[in-house]
Amino acid sequence: MIKSGVLFAPLDFPSHELIRNSSAVCVTTGTAGFESIVGFKKPVLAFSDSWYSSLPGIIKINNISDIKKAFKLINAGKAVLNEDDIMMTINNLIDHSFLLTFASVPNGQHCNYISLNLAKIWSFLLKLDENSEKLY
Repeated sequence: MIKSGVLFAPLDFPSHELIRNSSAVCVTTGTAGFESIVGFKKPVLAFSDSWYSSLPGIIKINNISDIKKAFKLINAGKAVLNEDDIMMTINNLIDHSFLLTFASVPNGQHCNYISLNLAKIWSFLLKLDENSEKLY
């Protein structure tokens, strides 16, 4: 159904088809923004923060003026995403994350997971300290 230039798709329509055929994707939460950037190199207008907010191609929207600026940027073809930048940011996210699971862990493995998580956190804190950022 088309009304005022907006196309409404049925709820069961494949989201990947919508993303593939879009100029950009608007999100509040969920993984559609991540899929848009990583899978299709489409810019994302984000109306809230998410775990992937640091990815290139996220255009943070706080007000109507931000929406207008984003549309101008996209329509001018200036919201082009670079795959190398995307992958570098994803690798950075992975390097600074740690496993947190509430799923069942094989018997005797809890200490191993905790040790790995603490090691990653400690390593991250040491890197921050090396970069002269005060942690205390």
